[in-house]
Amino acid sequence: MSPVARRSRSGTVGDVEPDVRLPISLLMLEPGLWRYLGLLHVLSGAPGINFLGDKDYNKILTLKKAPPSLKPDVVMLSYSLVVDFGLALLARMKDLFPRANILVHGYEAKIERIADALAAGANGYFLLSHEPEELFEALEIVDKGLICGPPEAVALLIERMRRRKGNAVVAMTGQVVSPYELTILKMLRDGMGNKEIAAKLGVAEVTVKSHLAKLYRRFKVRTRLQLFSYAMEHGLIPTDRPKDRSAS
Repeated sequence: MSPVARRSRSGTVGDVEPDVRLPISLLMLEPGLWRYLGLLHVLSGAPGINFLGDKDYNKILTLKKAPPSLKPDVVMLSYSLVVDFGLALLARMKDLFPRANILVHGYEAKIERIADALAAGANGYFLLSHEPEELFEALEIVDKGLICGPPEAVALLIERMRRRKGNAVVAMTGQVVSPYELTILKMLRDGMGNKEIAAKLGVAEVTVKSHLAKLYRRFKVRTRLQLFSYAMEHGLIPTDRPKDRSAS
């Protein structure tokens, strides 16, 4: 996948002009100097990447509030930091950079631990044993707000959500969704990104983001995955996609 392939951030639908491809603003937190330099070498030559900050990850971790100039689209977070500071570090990153999606990277290959990171707020997990070209693809997927990771980890996460849904006592008092919001939730279930949802509904991408932000606040979640999990657990959407009747 080409590292310069980028989505538009214009938030409009149906423009005659081609989409303007903007670089991913990327903040990388990696405590290992040699690993940091290796990743920097892979990514720095890509025109689709705009690096933010510096290699001193401690400066980021000690911030009480992110400066206005630091607004990453994606935060690459070393799994070693998740191990050191716990899964709560993912929530901390979301507090600092609410508009950013998080791609955890590392050599940890245990499916259960990767699923834990995804459930705690990461949008993706990239194994550093993979080819460098695959990192660009992972960044592109995570930047869209979609989930990226080993299929076994994603499957385990979905299975956990289904088990919780089966065991949960549903209490939805005062927490209903409109038909329009339900449509958006179903599109999330089907793996659609904000731009695809906007095109399907015939609205601006910023409108979709606004509805998602309202749902985040209403259900006290931080990420699309957590919203999807909440919707499944509380019976807001069916867990399976409708069957395609056209083939019958």
